[in-house]
Amino acid sequence: MQLSNTWKATVGLMIGAILCLPAQAAAEKKIIMRYSHSSAAMVEEPHHTAALDFKKYVEEKTKGRVEVQIYPASQLGGEEGVKCYIDKIAAELADTMQMCGAHSLAEITRDMVRI
Repeated sequence: MQLSNTWKATVGLMIGAILCLPAQAAAEKKIIMRYSHSSAAMVEEPHHTAALDFKKYVEEKTKGRVEVQIYPASQLGGEEGVKCYIDKIAAELADTMQMCGAHSLAEITRDMVRI
């Protein structure tokens, strides 16, 4: 499977965030990730196939600590709603990083993360 740079960055960010969790918290709590797309839930649909590949990749790499739930056919509000949600999360992450003194994702350390 060939991932685009955007997907690589997204996967890296998510796995990096998981690794920043304290070990005890990560062991105690399973993380649920919701993956939304606008295509039908058919294997022939490229977006759905990519979602299934992503689910398999993340769940394998995190050894089951992250469960990916797939929501096809715009079940979570369509592309515009998802983009709005992602923009809000990105703004919250930027604000949090600024408060912690981290200027990039690479500067985030386990000591900065509290649950």
